Amino acid sequence: MVKIAGIFLVRKDNKILLCHPTKHSPNFWSIPKGRVDKGEELLDSALRETFEETNVDLAEWKVMHNLDPIEYETDKKILYCYAVFETQNNFDFESFELKCNSNVAPEKGGFPEMDGYRWATLKEAKPMLHTAQMLALEQLDRLMKKIEKKINERKAK
Repeated sequence: MVKIAGIFLVRKDNKILLCHPTKHSPNFWSIPKGRVDKGEELLDSALRETFEETNVDLAEWKVMHNLDPIEYETDKKILYCYAVFETQNNFDFESFELKCNSNVAPEKGGFPEMDGYRWATLKEAKPMLHTAQMLALEQLDRLMKKIEKKINERKAK
């Protein structure tokens, strides 16, 4: 089973970052993610892939949430996702210059892995993501509601 790791970056307005893989359909988007290298920890892979594909360096992150792994229906892959919330980490995702720092293999063309970025609501993102990421999105939605509830409870005190 091939391991894939990625991160949902969640802005203060609850929009998530989507990346457009180069040479894919204009309607196909992805979270920053990629193959876990041999001997690499899942979280380290997710952090590396996020930096390579978005230029977002999460070295200063404080709170990262782990979502349940999801098996791809058609491939022999399993997706491990994490979530980082701007509000829990004192980040300003707008301060990062979104750009791709990695290229596909030279034998496949050597072009940048990603060619576009957008922030989207969960509802907007759902039809644009691969099925495995869409299922992870459902977990993210539940997590966001749980965090929102805790925030509101603190404010009420």
